[in-house]
Amino acid sequence: MNSHFNLIKQHVSIIDACNAYGIRLNRNGKAQCPFHAEKEPSFSVKGQIFNCFGCGRKGDVITLTQLLFNLNPYKALEKLNDDFRVGLDLDYRPSRKEIIKARQDKELKEQFEKWVRRTEDILYSYFRELHFASFDTESCKFEESLLEKDKIDYYIDWLAEDPISFYKLNKGAVEKIERRRIEGNGLHAV
Repeated sequence: MNSHFNLIKQHVSIIDACNAYGIRLNRNGKAQCPFHAEKEPSFSVKGQIFNCFGCGRKGDVITLTQLLFNLNPYKALEKLNDDFRVGLDLDYRPSRKEIIKARQDKELKEQFEKWVRRTEDILYSYFRELHFASFDTESCKFEESLLEKDKIDYYIDWLAEDPISFYKLNKGAVEKIERRRIEGNGLHAV
């Protein structure tokens, strides 16, 4: 079953789904969010992921279909399969091993998403501390904040764009920031 979801994601682009389901993206990949009222577009598509900065909803083509039509994941899969004539045999029943693997994959994904949210909180909090320290020229933290602020801003952007590579290359740096903040040592260069 998990492979069906992956096949749908490979065959149906989120842009095609947006067009078919009435979400009119501009050339920058932005639109007014279909999930809440707004004047300015806050719904955006990058790669195969949508994200609304207004209501916080985000996900892939299956999640989009679920939310638009109030469906469970399997019904969304069926709808995409039918609407885009992918031709998957959805009567297939997965083995016990496949079910266990799918559950493990889901749990790992949830743990990773939790890490991403926590990391966002840590980086934004640290950035705010650096920002305010950069205005106090008398502070012993002034120079340090000027050195670190751009790097943390870059980390925030990187985490938003490619959380997997950010995790692989910067998990330790984030843990250092968190440890220092817990220990109450304030600002320190990473």
